[in-house]
Amino acid sequence: MQRTIAVIALLVVGILIAIGLDLLRAPSLPAIDSRASQEEAHWRERVHAIGGKAAYEEFASAVAGDTADLRHRYAHDFGGALFEEEGIPALSVCDAQFSYGCFHEFLGRAIAHNGLAVVNQLNQECIRALGVNALSCQHGIGHGILSYLGYDTSALNRSLTTCEDLPSNDPIGGCFAGVFMEYNLRTMADGVVRSDQDVFSPCDTLSGPYLPSCIFSEPQWWHQSRFPGVASEEAFATMGGYCRQMTNDPRLLRTCFEGMGAIAAPNAKNVPEKAAALCDAAASSSALQSLFCKSYAATAIGLDENTTVGIRVCSGLSKDAYAYCKAYAQNHANILHVLDEPKNFQ
Repeated sequence: MQRTIAVIALLVVGILIAIGLDLLRAPSLPAIDSRASQEEAHWRERVHAIGGKAAYEEFASAVAGDTADLRHRYAHDFGGALFEEEGIPALSVCDAQFSYGCFHEFLGRAIAHNGLAVVNQLNQECIRALGVNALSCQHGIGHGILSYLGYDTSALNRSLTTCEDLPSNDPIGGCFAGVFMEYNLRTMADGVVRSDQDVFSPCDTLSGPYLPSCIFSEPQWWHQSRFPGVASEEAFATMGGYCRQMTNDPRLLRTCFEGMGAIAAPNAKNVPEKAAALCDAAASSSALQSLFCKSYAATAIGLDENTTVGIRVCSGLSKDAYAYCKAYAQNHANILHVLDEPKNFQ
């Protein structure tokens, strides 16, 4: 199905920024949580007084001066307030702003209140509200399902099965990605990142349609569980080694290094040269693994900054590799529209 670049861009930036926002989890989080409860109470009052749609417009104006991570966090607070006041019919009030924060909290609350029986209804509401851009909304469903069922292996497996039954899901993004992010980072629970001695968990127990999304999500978990707040080439070299130890399947190795690229951009604070250096460190001597990493970093930076900045990640690549990376920087290729690797790559 042909998708316009603009629609794909909204989805990809939502997924990649959601991946990147974990890097902004800071020691100031308790203060943020304190404000969060006040924010939700305030917006419940406003939704009650003027209705969800008008209150959302007011909210957008109120947070315009905040940073991207705070806007996303406070959009969660608004989404919770919206659900508590107006229920499931108000889902269409949320939109792609604030990296889908309104959707994510709204959907999590809806599942917490109504159980898994409401998942199909929520999925249809996502499709109705966003059309072909529904995957980021489904990402929020994944968070909600896992947090509702719990954080053990049984809950993970049941959550993935529930996602698999949803139409219009995606093997990397969408509901699966939301499940793995919530399983790893506990964003809707206590926010304490999963601790596991098995560096390949839970991917080493999975197969079939779940494995690509699990492997794409692993670098985010590795970073948060083993190198929190560290944006060094040494850390990325170690994580790149994990990718190579985890699988020798070329398709899954590619997926792992694409996941590395998704976290390289925010780790580099969107500085292209820094992101490229992190990817080179992760890939060690493999130019192809570096290319996969750089392409996804270029996508993230190109969407968050602009195309010209994103393309700078591709500097120094050979002709065919540069064209490949540039296509990702320009969002002609991305998490949904994946290019074949360059045939003449050296």
